[in-house]
Amino acid sequence: MLGVKRLFQLAVEIYYFPLLIMEEFGFVLKKELDFAKIWINSEYGIILIDFLPYQTVGLKEAQILESNILQLLDKEEKVFGITRLNDGSDMDDKAREYFAKCSLTVKHTKALAAVFDNLGHRILYNVYLKINKPGIPMKGFANLQKAVNWLVEKKSIESLR
Repeated sequence: MLGVKRLFQLAVEIYYFPLLIMEEFGFVLKKELDFAKIWINSEYGIILIDFLPYQTVGLKEAQILESNILQLLDKEEKVFGITRLNDGSDMDDKAREYFAKCSLTVKHTKALAAVFDNLGHRILYNVYLKINKPGIPMKGFANLQKAVNWLVEKKSIESLR
């Protein structure tokens, strides 16, 4: 059984570790919702949605998230995105369908990377891509560094055009 000291250490790690990682990659926290945090890296034009552990995102949450992100963007701005799924985070079918076709995805997202650290999320993500077929480049990664690198590469290629 875990002692009080170890439980406190774990609580601190769960809260502060993501902050350190995000800041290391140049992300600034812009909005905290009950189920997700919205981070922005202005240098590369990347918005990161960090879904909180053990939260299920339904249609209502998807609409709230889209609205909050659109408020952070200029009207015509297009950005790169990262979705980070944490342990126990989930999205129902209606939310997945909504995100595949919503204004945020269709009109404001150039490419989207997903970061997940477990096989279950990876399998669900691959099924999502096959069923919902979002009309933007999307790719899954095991860590944030690879996701950021892929999007920065996409941005570099885009700037050459």
